[in-house]
Amino acid sequence: MASVPKRAGMNDLEDIVGMSHVSIRKHLRKAKIVKGKDGRYDVELVLATIKRHQEESAGGSDDSARSRKTKLECDLLQVKLDQLRGELVPVGEVEDMLREMCDVFKGALELYVQYVATETADPAQVKQAEQIRDRTRSQVVSMVGELISDAEE
Repeated sequence: MASVPKRAGMNDLEDIVGMSHVSIRKHLRKAKIVKGKDGRYDVELVLATIKRHQEESAGGSDDSARSRKTKLECDLLQVKLDQLRGELVPVGEVEDMLREMCDVFKGALELYVQYVATETADPAQVKQAEQIRDRTRSQVVSMVGELISDAEE
């Protein structure tokens, strides 16, 4: 999911919210939300307002198709709000960051083995450094794999 801007014009709001400008304007009028001096709206305020209006219109525990649709739209708006507030990061971004960190860590482990090899003439110490490298690498790969699988659940 793309990043949600803090402020947006009507065309961008249509894309963010997934509603027509007519529907968005109804919500804006109802909540008396106006454009800022920059001609754009506070996206977090707009999303929270539309979500609140939709929850109010959904009513109680009606299990109709319209009610379920409205609840799903509210959930989608909540995800966008969480992303806007920085409480939600796309899994792909986290995976990229973890891969980059693993590459850096892998390089550091290789440098460690090279350092031990150049500082000592003892093959046993070099072998021990390689074992530490391999064991540490497998533990990191395992932990990262767990993080990614947890994020996908």
